[in-house]
Amino acid sequence: MHQSGGVFDRLSSTGRNLSGLTAQKKDKMIIQESSSGGGELPPKKPQSAVCVGVIDVGEAYGIPPGPDGRRLVPSTNPAHPEPKQKVRFIFESEEKMKDGRPFRLTTQFNVTMSDQGYLKPFLDGWGVELVRTDAGIDLEASCVGKVALVNVTHDPDRSDPERLWANISTAMPSDVDVKSSGEFSNADYLKESQEKSAERQSGGSPY
Repeated sequence: MHQSGGVFDRLSSTGRNLSGLTAQKKDKMIIQESSSGGGELPPKKPQSAVCVGVIDVGEAYGIPPGPDGRRLVPSTNPAHPEPKQKVRFIFESEEKMKDGRPFRLTTQFNVTMSDQGYLKPFLDGWGVELVRTDAGIDLEASCVGKVALVNVTHDPDRSDPERLWANISTAMPSDVDVKSSGEFSNADYLKESQEKSAERQSGGSPY
């Protein structure tokens, strides 16, 4: 799924058996920031965006793979303490920042292809045609380069209401031809994410 190797190959209907190589995971529609809080936010409206990356969140956090090849991210939710495999989708919006670069939007999910999760409904709503291999579903091949009409909302940070995050609430098919800027690199993104994660952990913060 990224240039340096794979993320996972197998997506089971329960999300338990995912090993490998090409997708990223998380089944909850829990969205990550698309721009740093306090920074320039993309407009709060529907906009077309092209998927430029599919990232194994565990790898982005520097978590080593387990015996089954999955990188399980520890939970920060006491009600659901079990670690999960997670996937992050990265988009470049048709909307541009003041310097002319496209806004970058991200969203992530627990890895499960169950209808009860959030990943499958997200992909179904987007209209993604899944690429299947002998090892399982290749999310990178399925999604990178595909354009979605995403609805961007602005939501306050739970711990600091003065801080806003731009989140993706829904994704649908789009007939707008949005091209990647070519600036996104999976390898560079993973390196930067791992460095930031190590810095947070050294300060006592969770992943």
